[in-house]
Amino acid sequence: MKDIRLSNTFSNDVNFLHYLISKVFKDVKLLNSFGNDIKFLYLLILNINKYVRLFNSFGNNIKFSQHIISNVIKDIRLFNTFSNDVNFLYYLISKVFKDVRLLNSFGNDVKFLHLLILNIIKDVRLLNSFGNDVKFSQHLISNVIKDVRLSNTFSNDVNFLHYLISKVFKDVKLLNSFGNDIKFLHYLISKVFKDVKLFNSFGNDIKFLHLLILNIIKDVRLSNSFDNDVKFSQQLTSNII
Repeated sequence: MKDIRLSNTFSNDVNFLHYLISKVFKDVKLLNSFGNDIKFLYLLILNINKYVRLFNSFGNNIKFSQHIISNVIKDIRLFNTFSNDVNFLYYLISKVFKDVRLLNSFGNDVKFLHLLILNIIKDVRLLNSFGNDVKFSQHLISNVIKDVRLSNTFSNDVNFLHYLISKVFKDVKLLNSFGNDIKFLHYLISKVFKDVKLFNSFGNDIKFLHLLILNIIKDVRLSNSFDNDVKFSQQLTSNII
């Protein structure tokens, strides 16, 4: 690898490198373990990322990187565990986010990011629980929100964010309860409100907010009572105002 001195191109050099890596994967016969196998694989991926010097673009360079990562995830066959497996995966994803340096845009950039997140959620197979599973998901979403640096706009930005939140709601299968479920939901919504910096206006901001609240009420199936249900709704409204 040092001798062939890969430049920032994705032609024969990378094809050769890719073939070489695939050959290595096949030969070392990676098992579902995170010992020397993965250390070697991880070092190899880091070297690739360093040599190809990813730019802030989502063209062939990222496709190549994404393909490599997908193969890694497939090969190590992540189970529903949140130990070293996910730590390795999470670090690798963070490295990708850092390298591609996402700007505040929701074009192809986010499509790639969105696909990556969906694959993660699918692979780790989140159960209907609020333990380490959701903490990992929540932490990942928070980092996404932080990285894309949402401005005070409610166009594609919020559509993506709204879809992401809806996806979380659907996956964690919120029941009609106001325990840890709602605390997580409330925290997530508060985090969104804080990041998008809602002003006291009644434009698109409130429309989005209103839609979000309606979805929450629908999901948690609020009954016509003035118990904890309404207190939660009232508290949420107060926080919004």
